[in-house]
Amino acid sequence: MSLGGAVGRALSPPWPSPTSASPSWRGRSVSSLYSCPAVHSHLGPLSKFVSLRTGGLASTPGYRGTSTRIVAPNRNSKYVAGRLHQRPSLTCFSSSTASLQNGSTSSSSSSSMQKDEVAPQLDALHNCPPHGLSAHQLAELKDRLDLAKARRIASMLPLGIRESAVVVQESSTAAEGTSVLSDLPSSVYLNQEASKHGSLVLGVSAPGGQAMSLLDAVVGKLAPGRMLMSARCKLWWMTPEWRSSTLQIPPETQFLLVELGPPGAGPYALILPLIDGDFRGTLRSPARPHNSPEGSLTLRVESGDNRVVAEKWDSVLHVSAGWDPYLLVEQGVQAAARLSGGAAPRATKLLPPSIDVFGWCTWDAFYSTVSAKGIQEGLSSLSSGGVTPGLLIIDDGWQSTDVDPPFQKGALSPTKLAQLLHLPESEQALLRKTEEDFYSESMEVLAEYAAKLPPGSSASSSMPVLSNLGPKGARQQQQQHQVSLQGTPADQDQQVQPEEQLMQKRELVQLLLDHQRERLRLLLNPEPASPQQDDSNTSSTSSTLAPAPQASREEDVLLVARLGQKVAGWLVGLGTAAFLIFYQWVVEPSPPGSLPNRFFEAIANGILRPTMLSFFAEVSDFTRRLTSVRANSKFCSPSAGPDAVMPSRMQDVVAHLREKFGLRYIYCWHGLPAYWAGVMPDAPEVAHHAASIVYARPTPGVLEIEPSMAWNPAVLAGVGVLSDPAAVYHEMHTYLRDSGVDGVKVDCQAGVGLVGSAMGGGPALSREFHAALEDSIARNFQDNHAINCMCHSTENMYRMAGTSIARASDDFYPRDYASSHPHVAACAFNTLFMSALVHPDWDMFHSKHPAARLHAMARAVSGAAVYVSDKPGQHDFELLRSLVLADGSTLRCVLPGRPTRDVVFSDVLRDGNTMLKIWNTNVGSGPQPSSWQRQPA
Repeated sequence: MSLGGAVGRALSPPWPSPTSASPSWRGRSVSSLYSCPAVHSHLGPLSKFVSLRTGGLASTPGYRGTSTRIVAPNRNSKYVAGRLHQRPSLTCFSSSTASLQNGSTSSSSSSSMQKDEVAPQLDALHNCPPHGLSAHQLAELKDRLDLAKARRIASMLPLGIRESAVVVQESSTAAEGTSVLSDLPSSVYLNQEASKHGSLVLGVSAPGGQAMSLLDAVVGKLAPGRMLMSARCKLWWMTPEWRSSTLQIPPETQFLLVELGPPGAGPYALILPLIDGDFRGTLRSPARPHNSPEGSLTLRVESGDNRVVAEKWDSVLHVSAGWDPYLLVEQGVQAAARLSGGAAPRATKLLPPSIDVFGWCTWDAFYSTVSAKGIQEGLSSLSSGGVTPGLLIIDDGWQSTDVDPPFQKGALSPTKLAQLLHLPESEQALLRKTEEDFYSESMEVLAEYAAKLPPGSSASSSMPVLSNLGPKGARQQQQQHQVSLQGTPADQDQQVQPEEQLMQKRELVQLLLDHQRERLRLLLNPEPASPQQDDSNTSSTSSTLAPAPQASREEDVLLVARLGQKVAGWLVGLGTAAFLIFYQWVVEPSPPGSLPNRFFEAIANGILRPTMLSFFAEVSDFTRRLTSVRANSKFCSPSAGPDAVMPSRMQDVVAHLREKFGLRYIYCWHGLPAYWAGVMPDAPEVAHHAASIVYARPTPGVLEIEPSMAWNPAVLAGVGVLSDPAAVYHEMHTYLRDSGVDGVKVDCQAGVGLVGSAMGGGPALSREFHAALEDSIARNFQDNHAINCMCHSTENMYRMAGTSIARASDDFYPRDYASSHPHVAACAFNTLFMSALVHPDWDMFHSKHPAARLHAMARAVSGAAVYVSDKPGQHDFELLRSLVLADGSTLRCVLPGRPTRDVVFSDVLRDGNTMLKIWNTNVGSGPQPSSWQRQPA
């Protein structure tokens, strides 16, 4: 069964389903109960699929054999229990599974479920207790929480080392003596001091005491069983994988959960590679799988910098075991974070209140062409349908950035030289028009092809504006290009070269112009005249023909020149598209280390490097660097568009948006290195930060999972890295805070680890940047308003000391409909890993999209914020109203949505049999027991 027909339709808690029955509710009918927004907010798009559970009885609407009738939600009903932090008293669960595909049904239950697995619900109650409880009731609730916690801890299994094997120690269960990891080599040893609460921390030494920057070591033989792992699939992101053999473990695996007993019975083992000082651990299959015995578990330890070496690593592998997989993962990952980077547990962190309101993000609507005018269009469009965003995320596109001087638009062009040399305005107009025509034509041709590239491919991702917005995006970029060509008055008057050099260039430009005039004269007068005829023809013509107006001749010259530039631009765009076709069909599909891959890496870093840099500068933002912490000219006024040239007034824009649209929270995007390619070293407004250009060298593991990183912009153009990142964070965040911005979305985080290859290694550099970021956010933004993004390396996740939100998966790709299924699955299974430390964010989506209902169902049970990235005028308001209340708030499940226990080890994307099921809870209590309804409702 496909995931699309399963997710959301089969949402169950991790405990077994009770007997199905058809209940009514004492004091409140099923009809009126479902009219309550408390239920509606979670079940609106799920009304046909999700059941209500109370008092040990459950009924699934639409489930075969039941007669429960669900009445459509009443949008006019009042939420009497309050909103946001005053949560409803009704607790809603999904307690049975109903597949509506082909009329089949299935029931989700597991005889081995432990009753103490209700503890996640009690933990939620502890974090946000219901309002209106008496002191006695609160004390009783605390006792229940303490009891549940004790029972959960009892489900953990103590481990020890016996006869070169990690085994379950004395236990009152049948798991005693169970082996987790056997045949430990002599190079693997126990870190007794770090091993606590029954878990073990293992160290590894290099063979022969040799100092190494990278070591692949077999750490033992893993017990057989079904495995769930999370491994990086790109530099930025990880995805779940399901395997039954260690010989199939993908590179860059950061999380491994193993089922040691029969399916569904447990116990379970958790194995987590750690960060030890400046070295990061990952799991992988053996280098020679065919020559390795089944069960061999390989650990890679690397610094990311060949100059940073060590002989042994005392804390590189965490091993723990238990009966409850959710508790096991929670406690194990928290222990790993304490050892690896200091990230605090999720339960101890403050959730920003923005998570409880509906939001709109500008990215998929405008990409980096976003402007104040575009934001107003987007918010007005949503408000016109009665759906009011409470959160606005201004994504990439608001910052002041530029490419390096050799690639700056117009920096060395005839137009710029004409301005510097004060040529006549007519000459400047000719050059400016023809140059714009050339650029526009080449970009539009390229955009037409880019829009057909596979979404998510490295070629498509390198030019998001063109590939997602097509020719329209090319025209929007053209508007910004014209602004950069015109520059500011200060730019035009600036003397950047000695006078003698300007004179030489004046002569050169004059020669070029004379040559262009001659070519145009020949085009306009193709028949040459003989010398004898010149004089006579001249006098004859002057006496018989009226002289042509000078303006008409200039218009003809301009017309021909522009036509020539359009043809040239078309040819350049066509040539670039042909090159991308070769790349798409030959280079991108080639496996790591293959001949096409190695050939392209060599030429991209060699003879093609200038061409590649020029390409990146023209079609993407990935070689652009921060030139000021202030917003760009597209935010000079509330009505400013892409062609605005005045100085920015971000404070006015923010105040206008907040007042006009009633926004509660406004976030702005920036990168962990400030922008994609860091900070411009010589830009006047940021020169005091003393950035230096550093060229990244991807680690071998990153090249295995994403070979295109070998010619990534960070490799070819370098990144402007700060000696003190705290200074630029504080300056930027102070500017945003003073402008009325509430928080930040911090992107491209794993890129800092990539650059670390030249600065002491990724683990070391990421530690410095994350410490500075966390401190600045705490100082400048109240209520912990921050979203971490593109951050799925443990170098990032284990360093999130205080921030509480992080993206759970790769992007939502509007043009790639098939990507929605793996997107939702990745969110659910990555959440199992990440939720110990952060509250995962399931990303934006489009409400008007073939997969919109799938995404809406997933968000309803995710526990994450609900926000979209709709283009203006492209909305499904009926769908949005099933998720969002009239005041712009949402009623969010309080826990991170995770897969149910019976599908944790099943490949919901490929096995053709398993439905994805996600469980969650509401905070609340007090529904009366259910009873049989004798008469029809």
